Amino acid sequence: FAEKCNCNHIIFTSSISPYGIEDKLKDENTVPCPNTPYGSSKLVAEKIHIAWQNRDIKKRFLTIARPGVVFGKGEGGNMSRLVRLIHKNFFFYMGNKDTRKAGIYVKELVNQILWVHEKQVKNQLPKFTLFNATMWPNPSISDYVKTIMKISRIKLFVPNIPFLIIMSFGFIFEFLFRVIGKQNPFSPVRLRKLVRPNLIKPTFLLKNKYKPLYTLESALEDWKKEDPEVWS
Repeated sequence: FAEKCNCNHIIFTSSISPYGIEDKLKDENTVPCPNTPYGSSKLVAEKIHIAWQNRDIKKRFLTIARPGVVFGKGEGGNMSRLVRLIHKNFFFYMGNKDTRKAGIYVKELVNQILWVHEKQVKNQLPKFTLFNATMWPNPSISDYVKTIMKISRIKLFVPNIPFLIIMSFGFIFEFLFRVIGKQNPFSPVRLRKLVRPNLIKPTFLLKNKYKPLYTLESALEDWKKEDPEVWS
Protein backbone atom coordinates (compact mmCIF):
# COMPACT_ATOMS: atom_id res chain seq x y z
CA PHE A 1 0.00 0.00 0.00
CA ALA A 2 2.84 2.39 0.88
CA GLU A 3 4.49 1.62 -2.46
CA LYS A 4 1.27 2.22 -4.38
CA CYS A 5 0.76 5.55 -2.60
CA ASN A 6 4.41 6.52 -3.02
CA CYS A 7 4.69 6.87 0.79
CA ASN A 8 8.32 7.02 1.89
CA HIS A 9 7.79 7.32 5.66
CA ILE A 10 6.49 4.51 7.86
CA ILE A 11 6.30 4.49 11.65
CA PHE A 12 5.53 1.04 13.04
CA THR A 13 4.67 0.43 16.69
CA SER A 14 5.87 -3.07 17.39
CA SER A 15 6.19 -4.53 20.90
CA ILE A 16 8.74 -5.86 23.37
CA SER A 17 7.12 -9.29 22.94
CA PRO A 18 9.59 -10.39 20.20
CA TYR A 19 12.26 -10.58 22.93
CA GLY A 20 10.47 -13.48 24.60
CA ILE A 21 9.98 -14.02 28.33
CA GLU A 22 13.48 -14.74 29.61
CA ASP A 23 14.05 -13.17 33.03
CA LYS A 24 17.10 -11.20 31.95
CA LEU A 25 17.80 -7.64 30.84
CA LYS A 26 17.20 -7.09 27.14
CA ASP A 27 17.93 -4.18 24.80
CA GLU A 28 17.95 -3.52 21.07
CA ASN A 29 21.03 -5.72 20.64
CA THR A 30 19.29 -8.76 22.11
CA VAL A 31 18.44 -11.44 19.55
CA PRO A 32 14.62 -11.73 19.40
CA CYS A 33 13.24 -15.05 20.58
CA PRO A 34 9.43 -14.77 20.66
CA ASN A 35 7.53 -17.61 22.30
CA THR A 36 3.96 -16.45 21.73
CA PRO A 37 1.97 -16.04 18.50
CA TYR A 38 1.64 -12.33 19.28
CA GLY A 39 5.41 -11.87 19.64
CA SER A 40 6.06 -13.88 16.49
CA SER A 41 3.56 -11.85 14.48
CA LYS A 42 5.15 -8.59 15.63
CA LEU A 43 8.61 -9.80 14.65
CA VAL A 44 7.36 -10.92 11.22
CA ALA A 45 5.69 -7.52 10.75
CA GLU A 46 8.99 -5.79 11.56
CA LYS A 47 10.75 -7.89 8.90
CA ILE A 48 8.07 -7.01 6.32
CA HIS A 49 8.60 -3.30 6.99
CA ILE A 50 12.39 -3.67 6.88
CA ALA A 51 12.10 -5.43 3.50
CA TRP A 52 10.00 -2.48 2.25
CA GLN A 53 12.64 0.02 3.40
CA ASN A 54 15.48 -2.03 1.89
CA ARG A 55 13.91 -1.79 -1.57
CA ASP A 56 14.73 1.93 -1.66
CA ILE A 57 17.10 2.76 1.21
CA LYS A 58 17.95 6.20 -0.18
CA LYS A 59 14.40 7.53 -0.07
CA ARG A 60 12.51 5.49 2.51
CA PHE A 61 12.40 6.16 6.25
CA LEU A 62 11.38 3.44 8.70
CA THR A 63 10.91 4.01 12.43
CA ILE A 64 10.16 0.95 14.57
CA ALA A 65 9.29 1.45 18.24
CA ARG A 66 9.11 -1.45 20.67
CA PRO A 67 7.01 -0.10 23.56
CA GLY A 68 6.71 -1.69 26.97
CA VAL A 69 3.35 -1.71 28.76
CA VAL A 70 1.64 1.42 27.43
CA PHE A 71 -0.63 3.25 29.87
CA GLY A 72 -2.74 6.38 29.65
CA LYS A 73 -6.20 7.53 28.62
CA GLY A 74 -8.15 4.81 26.86
CA GLU A 75 -5.71 2.04 27.81
CA GLY A 76 -8.33 -0.15 29.48
CA GLY A 77 -5.83 -2.88 30.36
CA ASN A 78 -3.72 -4.01 33.29
CA MET A 79 -2.71 -0.52 34.41
CA SER A 80 -6.32 0.69 34.48
CA ARG A 81 -7.28 -2.41 36.45
CA LEU A 82 -4.42 -1.75 38.87
CA VAL A 83 -5.62 1.81 39.51
CA ARG A 84 -9.21 0.65 40.07
CA LEU A 85 -8.18 -2.19 42.41
CA ILE A 86 -6.15 0.21 44.55
CA HIS A 87 -9.05 2.66 44.73
CA LYS A 88 -11.35 -0.19 45.80
CA ASN A 89 -8.84 -1.35 48.43
CA PHE A 90 -8.81 -4.74 46.71
CA PHE A 91 -5.18 -4.97 45.60
CA PHE A 92 -2.54 -7.27 47.05
CA TYR A 93 0.95 -8.32 45.99
CA MET A 94 1.39 -11.89 44.80
CA GLY A 95 4.98 -12.27 45.86
CA ASN A 96 5.77 -9.82 43.04
CA LYS A 97 6.40 -6.63 44.99
CA ASP A 98 9.89 -6.17 43.53
CA THR A 99 9.07 -7.48 40.06
CA ARG A 100 10.07 -4.90 37.45
CA LYS A 101 7.79 -4.13 34.52
CA ALA A 102 8.94 -2.06 31.55
CA GLY A 103 6.26 0.57 30.92
CA ILE A 104 5.72 3.80 29.03
CA TYR A 105 3.18 6.63 29.23
CA VAL A 106 1.35 7.04 25.92
CA LYS A 107 2.33 10.72 25.55
CA GLU A 108 5.96 9.86 26.22
CA LEU A 109 5.78 7.14 23.58
CA VAL A 110 4.43 9.55 20.97
CA ASN A 111 7.11 12.11 21.83
CA GLN A 112 9.85 9.49 21.53
CA ILE A 113 8.60 8.36 18.12
CA LEU A 114 8.43 11.94 16.80
CA TRP A 115 11.86 12.76 18.28
CA VAL A 116 13.48 9.77 16.56
CA HIS A 117 11.71 10.29 13.24
CA GLU A 118 12.55 14.00 13.07
CA LYS A 119 16.23 13.18 13.63
CA GLN A 120 16.03 10.60 10.86
CA VAL A 121 14.63 13.17 8.44
CA LYS A 122 17.43 15.57 9.39
CA ASN A 123 19.98 12.79 8.68
CA GLN A 124 21.03 12.75 12.34
CA LEU A 125 19.93 9.11 12.66
CA PRO A 126 19.86 6.22 10.15
CA LYS A 127 16.87 6.04 7.80
CA PHE A 128 16.00 2.74 9.49
CA THR A 129 15.91 3.05 13.27
CA LEU A 130 14.56 0.55 15.80
CA PHE A 131 14.34 1.46 19.47
CA ASN A 132 12.86 0.32 22.78
CA ALA A 133 10.31 2.70 24.27
CA THR A 134 10.31 2.21 28.03
CA MET A 135 10.96 4.10 31.23
CA TRP A 136 14.41 3.61 32.69
CA PRO A 137 15.03 2.20 35.19
CA ASN A 138 12.02 -0.08 34.73
CA PRO A 139 9.67 0.56 37.70
CA SER A 140 8.81 -2.27 40.06
CA ILE A 141 5.23 -3.24 40.86
CA SER A 142 5.63 -1.53 44.24
CA ASP A 143 6.84 1.64 42.46
CA TYR A 144 3.64 1.72 40.42
CA VAL A 145 1.47 0.99 43.46
CA LYS A 146 3.11 3.53 45.78
CA THR A 147 2.99 6.27 43.12
CA ILE A 148 -0.68 5.62 42.36
CA MET A 149 -1.50 5.82 46.08
CA LYS A 150 0.53 9.02 46.44
CA ILE A 151 -1.26 10.74 43.56
CA SER A 152 -4.66 9.52 44.76
CA ARG A 153 -3.85 10.49 48.35
CA ILE A 154 -4.69 6.96 49.47
CA LYS A 155 -3.01 5.25 52.42
CA LEU A 156 -3.44 1.52 52.35
CA PHE A 157 -1.78 -1.51 53.80
CA VAL A 158 -1.04 -3.75 50.83
CA PRO A 159 -0.60 -7.39 51.86
CA ASN A 160 1.99 -9.58 50.18
CA ILE A 161 0.57 -13.09 49.70
CA PRO A 162 3.05 -15.83 48.71
CA PHE A 163 2.78 -16.77 45.05
CA LEU A 164 2.45 -20.51 45.76
CA ILE A 165 -0.77 -19.87 47.67
CA ILE A 166 -2.14 -17.73 44.84
CA MET A 167 -1.25 -20.39 42.25
CA SER A 168 -2.97 -23.08 44.32
CA PHE A 169 -6.22 -21.09 44.21
CA GLY A 170 -5.60 -20.42 40.51
CA PHE A 171 -5.63 -24.14 39.72
CA ILE A 172 -8.73 -24.67 41.85
CA PHE A 173 -10.56 -21.88 40.03
CA GLU A 174 -9.31 -23.26 36.70
CA PHE A 175 -11.01 -26.58 37.47
CA LEU A 176 -14.22 -25.00 38.73
CA PHE A 177 -14.61 -22.59 35.83
CA ARG A 178 -13.89 -25.37 33.35
CA VAL A 179 -16.71 -27.43 34.91
CA ILE A 180 -19.22 -24.59 34.52
CA GLY A 181 -17.92 -23.73 31.05
CA LYS A 182 -16.71 -20.22 31.70
CA GLN A 183 -13.39 -18.43 31.34
CA ASN A 184 -11.26 -18.31 34.47
CA PRO A 185 -10.20 -14.71 35.31
CA PHE A 186 -7.57 -16.14 37.67
CA SER A 187 -5.96 -18.56 35.21
CA PRO A 188 -2.49 -19.84 36.16
CA VAL A 189 -1.14 -18.55 32.84
CA ARG A 190 -2.25 -15.00 33.64
CA LEU A 191 -0.99 -15.25 37.21
CA ARG A 192 2.47 -16.34 36.05
CA LYS A 193 2.59 -13.38 33.69
CA LEU A 194 1.90 -10.98 36.56
CA VAL A 195 4.89 -12.16 38.58
CA ARG A 196 7.32 -12.49 35.68
CA PRO A 197 9.75 -9.53 35.33
CA ASN A 198 9.90 -7.54 32.11
CA LEU A 199 13.40 -6.08 31.99
CA ILE A 200 13.85 -3.89 28.92
CA LYS A 201 16.53 -1.21 28.57
CA PRO A 202 16.04 1.67 26.08
CA THR A 203 19.73 1.65 25.16
CA PHE A 204 19.24 3.50 21.87
CA LEU A 205 17.49 6.46 23.50
CA LEU A 206 20.01 6.58 26.33
CA LYS A 207 22.98 6.58 23.96
CA ASN A 208 21.43 9.34 21.87
CA LYS A 209 20.71 11.43 24.99
CA TYR A 210 16.94 11.55 24.70
CA LYS A 211 15.43 13.56 27.58
CA PRO A 212 12.13 12.13 28.85
CA LEU A 213 9.15 14.44 29.18
CA TYR A 214 7.63 12.49 32.09
CA THR A 215 8.67 10.67 35.23
CA LEU A 216 6.48 7.86 36.52
CA GLU A 217 4.82 10.28 38.95
CA SER A 218 4.20 13.10 36.46
CA ALA A 219 2.93 10.59 33.89
CA LEU A 220 0.38 9.15 36.31
CA GLU A 221 -0.63 12.65 37.43
CA ASP A 222 -1.25 13.68 33.83
CA TRP A 223 -3.21 10.50 33.17
CA LYS A 224 -5.39 11.19 36.21
CA LYS A 225 -6.22 14.69 34.91
CA GLU A 226 -7.13 13.39 31.46
CA ASP A 227 -9.03 10.28 32.54
CA PRO A 228 -10.65 10.96 35.95
CA GLU A 229 -13.22 8.17 35.48
CA VAL A 230 -10.52 5.50 35.86
CA TRP A 231 -9.13 7.27 38.94
CA SER A 232 -12.44 7.82 40.72
